[in-house]
Amino acid sequence: MGEQAQDPAQEVHRLQRCINDLVGVLALPAIWRGSEPSQIVQTLLDVLLRILGLELAYARLNDAFGAMPVGVLRVAGYSKINPPPQELRSVLGDSLAAALKAPSRKYGTD
Repeated sequence: MGEQAQDPAQEVHRLQRCINDLVGVLALPAIWRGSEPSQIVQTLLDVLLRILGLELAYARLNDAFGAMPVGVLRVAGYSKINPPPQELRSVLGDSLAAALKAPSRKYGTD
């Protein structure tokens, strides 16, 4: 069996927060109806920042029609990250682009 919580009231509160977060995530598709893909990603990143306690979240959208990829960056208001968002977006986008161009490597085949 797992380790018991030290304070049952705190554990109940934590579980209630988890359920509220799950309900919020399940409601997102209804909010997104008719939205542009970039708006959907922005909303998702905002939710992930809050739920997971992240300092930043980044996603890159590739257009199926060959347009330039769009990088979406969200930084938490309490974050201690200093570079301007444009610089972070550029660094993250360049790193991701390089990783996507690198030949894929199968795990366990050194």
